[in-house]
Amino acid sequence: MEEKIELIDRYFENALSPKERLEFNDLLQNDESFRKEFQFHKDLKKAISKHQNEELKETLGKFESNLNRNSRFSVIPVKWLAAASLAILLSVGSWTVKNYVFPSNERIFETYYEPYPNTVLPIVRGDEIHTIEYRAFLAYEAGEYHKAINLFNSVENSKDKYIQFYQALCLLSVDKTEEAIQTLRPLTESSPGTLQNMDCRQKATWYVGLAYLKQGKEHEAMYYMDILRKQNEELRFKKKEAEEIYELLK
Repeated sequence: MEEKIELIDRYFENALSPKERLEFNDLLQNDESFRKEFQFHKDLKKAISKHQNEELKETLGKFESNLNRNSRFSVIPVKWLAAASLAILLSVGSWTVKNYVFPSNERIFETYYEPYPNTVLPIVRGDEIHTIEYRAFLAYEAGEYHKAINLFNSVENSKDKYIQFYQALCLLSVDKTEEAIQTLRPLTESSPGTLQNMDCRQKATWYVGLAYLKQGKEHEAMYYMDILRKQNEELRFKKKEAEEIYELLK
């Protein structure tokens, strides 16, 4: 899915090669999930464009000011403002608002989440399975997350960072979100470094942010996305995606 999202991004950047454009058109015509994903990104980009944000803020400011002058209440319920925002967008926008103009946390999570690939023990089909760790990663690659969790718990080095990282992703994939968070958070606080060609700290930060998003805890999700979007040029893991999510949650 990440490759398809990159293809959609390149479309909006007008950077598709002739070969990529053929692939894009083929997917758009024959792949329903890709078509829905493209429509989602198309509407989303319109909804969060800078011009419309500025126009919306200005109009909402006037709306809030008028409402305060005519209301006994000093605090305006968020739901009222959300409804007003939608009404204003409908009146000033030049496009049709879909039912996900303001995407839900679940929708954002589904768009950006995918299990991290196994970069620790690459599985060669036909190899003999010698260790529990090997079998755990084999189950992980096969999407057998419950089995993988049990195997990761059984390996001798179950407290190693990379084992805990993949175990947390298994937990997240089977909707044990709170357990995943409790496993990932210590990894985000550990000293940075590379283990088996993987920077656990940066990757754990991305996934714990997504986990909080899945729980609907926007403040916590923004905290971790903010860490990633402020990475220096040498550490760019999910920097662009974190920036996008942060802007959506603001």
